[in-house]
Amino acid sequence: VGIMAVLKGDYNLAIQNLLKSIAVNGEYALAHYNLAISYQKTGKVDLSIKHHVAALKYASPEETDVITASKEIIELVEKGLPTGFTIEQYLEDSERFDRGFEFLQTEQYEKAIPLFKVIASNQPKHVQAKGNLGICYLMLQDYMQARDYFEQALALDPDYGPAKKNL
Repeated sequence: VGIMAVLKGDYNLAIQNLLKSIAVNGEYALAHYNLAISYQKTGKVDLSIKHHVAALKYASPEETDVITASKEIIELVEKGLPTGFTIEQYLEDSERFDRGFEFLQTEQYEKAIPLFKVIASNQPKHVQAKGNLGICYLMLQDYMQARDYFEQALALDPDYGPAKKNL
């Protein structure tokens, strides 16, 4: 059902069904591949990358020929990573970012800060992590730290709206 939904372009239905399939058999490479495509089509890039990695991990030699897009996408992502930074570390930071953002949204700034700091340390050009650190410190009324992180974010991306607005 998930693969049929992909073919019909109903990516949300595909995601629901492919997740069920993976829950039954976590090593089903083609389910991971189609889930990666569905996440990509719905703008969930980090989840897409996660499942492209899983597709390659579990693919048989015959399946590897079918899922060549996964290999190409992972190679592109790896080229954009900081030197010495692995795709696994990127995915860990992605999960950290999601947890940190949840803490930010629920006003648990003290819990968000260490997560965003790890990301900013691992990926010095991660604009959103630095901007979110600025927001956390702003909400904690540490204006010097907030200004510093907003300025770091703007140094990386002078058009980064949240940092401009909050600075």
